[in-house]
Amino acid sequence: MRRLLFSASILVGAILVMATMIPTALAASARVCPTARPGCAFTSIQAAINAAHAGDTITIAPGTYHETLSIGSTTATPLSLVGPGATVDGGGTGSVLTVAAGHVVSIVGLTLTNGSAPSGGGISSAGNVSLTNVLVTGNHATGDLFSEGTGFGGGIFNDAGTLTVNNSQVTGNSAQRGGGIVTGSPTAEGTATVNNSRISNNTATAAAGGIVNCGALTLNNSSISNNTASQGGGLTNCGPIASGVFGTVTLNNSPVTGNHALGGMTDGVPLPGHGGGIANAGRITLRNSPVTDNTTPPGQGGGIFNQGGTVTLQNSAVVRNTPPQCVGTPACG
Repeated sequence: MRRLLFSASILVGAILVMATMIPTALAASARVCPTARPGCAFTSIQAAINAAHAGDTITIAPGTYHETLSIGSTTATPLSLVGPGATVDGGGTGSVLTVAAGHVVSIVGLTLTNGSAPSGGGISSAGNVSLTNVLVTGNHATGDLFSEGTGFGGGIFNDAGTLTVNNSQVTGNSAQRGGGIVTGSPTAEGTATVNNSRISNNTATAAAGGIVNCGALTLNNSSISNNTASQGGGLTNCGPIASGVFGTVTLNNSPVTGNHALGGMTDGVPLPGHGGGIANAGRITLRNSPVTDNTTPPGQGGGIFNQGGTVTLQNSAVVRNTPPQCVGTPACG
């Protein structure tokens, strides 16, 4: 009897060990190539995503892939897409990458371009997305002020999700609001961290050529430069006056330079631009982050325009902006 019990316990233990090993065995690396070749199971990134198991890495060979990608409710995650030298061209048919809420995705080395969607031309995400050595360029959010919930984030729309950007560039994108990045929205807060990255040369017909923040945004050793909008050329930080969401921004060693708020027309009446560098209605802290060479002709606050928010400057000069450096805050002295 004891031998039987002992043998049974060994069998049960072996089954348990095998059961715990199965998920590890499923985690693998699928390879995608532009054309069929030995060693490449897929010629479509989306097909590889559809076949993936949780924890898989999809390795993408250099080349251009004409498709849009969706990490949907039935997709297994976490998932990694790794493709230095690979470009995903959305063909103007939607967001280049869409990530559903609750999904975790890591993107390494890809270029995401030519996306066009109501919001999030390059990336539209409500999940947890990290970008490393990624270029997001040439994307467009097609919506406008008269279509509710659209026009956000030409490059990236982080809708109540978590976004991490490392050693990447978001450049040459366009939208109604947030030509480069929008994190959060007037009704839902998002969280974003940008490290060692550049947000540049994006445009918006309304607010923030570079970034709109309606949640919690931190930039470390990054820059917001040469972006253009009607208001808040570089950065617009939401506040309860307009949105009900109180945005919080912290810039560490992250200059805001060379951005422009050009103003526009409303019902045929010229509307001057405000906040060439920053338009703020929430809480913003700048540490070792100068605000320089921004413009807003013929508006107010070439450097910073503060409307009911709080601005804290720590070793951050606000200089060479036109017209007046700051409006609405005593922080500039």
